Amino acid sequence: MYVLLFTCAVVRAVHLELVSDLTTSGFLMAFRRFVARRGLCRIIYSDNAKTFQAADREMKRLWKTVRSQKLKDFFYTTGIEWRFIAERAAWWGGFWERLVRSVKTALKKVIGRARLNFEELQTVLTEVEAVINSRPLTAVSDDPQDEDPLTPAHFLIGARLTTLPSKLEFAPSKCAADVRRKWKLCQQLSTAFWNRWRNDYLFQLRSAHQQRNVGSYFVPKSGDLVLVKECNVPRHMWPCGIVTQVIPGRDQKIRSCLVKMKSGRFIRRPVELLFPLEL
Repeated sequence: MYVLLFTCAVVRAVHLELVSDLTTSGFLMAFRRFVARRGLCRIIYSDNAKTFQAADREMKRLWKTVRSQKLKDFFYTTGIEWRFIAERAAWWGGFWERLVRSVKTALKKVIGRARLNFEELQTVLTEVEAVINSRPLTAVSDDPQDEDPLTPAHFLIGARLTTLPSKLEFAPSKCAADVRRKWKLCQQLSTAFWNRWRNDYLFQLRSAHQQRNVGSYFVPKSGDLVLVKECNVPRHMWPCGIVTQVIPGRDQKIRSCLVKMKSGRFIRRPVELLFPLEL
């Protein structure tokens, strides 16, 4: 099995499709599912994989088979333009390569040698997609007591994503025991992915901020909206807060901050556990 990753260059949303092979027909079927769920896109950027190039030729052939002038006019205004990056220039696709690396690395570490059937793997991938699309991008307000920060899910469904409770009760039977075992396996994999991907993502936020501001290290200032790294939080939850006070150490460098959380309570955290937002 293979995972096909779509991502939006504007709102950073991610869509994961499970495909059985790398053929053109398999990719086109996955692409049709993507369009049916997310809508028709105008421009697609990709690398120069042979699978994508063949799909591009098939799609061009599909447009040419349309005979009706009305349909031709429709596809002319809503047709898909496929653009390939330069050969051997993977860094041109940095905004999707970063997601591919973080998702692939976390999945390999979490799943390991576990043997999952199609339904289990599809369930894990769907929850992985929800985890990634629930990450905060920006803030609606500087006051943590106001609306939640915008996430890619807001642009997909208009609200934050929610997940089923991780604990379910089953009647004592052989069938229920098997269902419970499979349910626990999927939950363990999803939780392990959440923990690993969240850590990787937070550190990438700090490194990306440092690259945009060459020579400077992220130091929170009073009034900054930051992500707070907490260990015991449910999946999809990203605690945010406002830095109200910076606390220097004996060397007069900022070592910790007093943060006001959305609930109104104040917590003190070291700067190593505070991260800037993606946008």
